[in-house]
Amino acid sequence: MSSRDPKTYGSIHKRYDAWQESEAQGESRPRLRRSAGDDHTDSPLDEGTSEMTRTIQAAIGICIGLALLALAALAFSNAAYWGEVGRDGAKVGFRLAGFFLTVAGLGGILATWNHNFRVLAGKGGSHH
Repeated sequence: MSSRDPKTYGSIHKRYDAWQESEAQGESRPRLRRSAGDDHTDSPLDEGTSEMTRTIQAAIGICIGLALLALAALAFSNAAYWGEVGRDGAKVGFRLAGFFLTVAGLGGILATWNHNFRVLAGKGGSHH
C-alpha cells in the first residue's frame, strides 16, 4: 500500500505524459535550441592571445600563488609560536595548514606559468 497522494502524483503523472507527447511531436522551443551561430568553443585565449595578455594573466596567477605562500609562512610562524607555549595540538594544526598552503601556492605558480607560457604559447603540453 502506497502513502502517496493520488491527486498530487496523478497530476504530476499527467503533466509528464503531456510533456513527453509534446517532445515526441517535436514542438519548437527556441529558447532551448542552439542556433548555428552560437558556437562558443573558441576561447578568447586561443591562438590569438598576445604576449601582453599572457603576461598579465600570469602575473595575476603568480600573485595569488605568492599570497598562498605568504599565508603558509604565517601558518608556520603560528605553529612555532604555539609550540613554544606548549600547545602541541595547535602546533600540528598550523603545520598541516602551512604544508597544504605551500603545496597549493607552489602548484598554483607552476600551473600558471605552464599554462600561460607553454600551453597558450604553443610550446608544448596540451591545450585544455
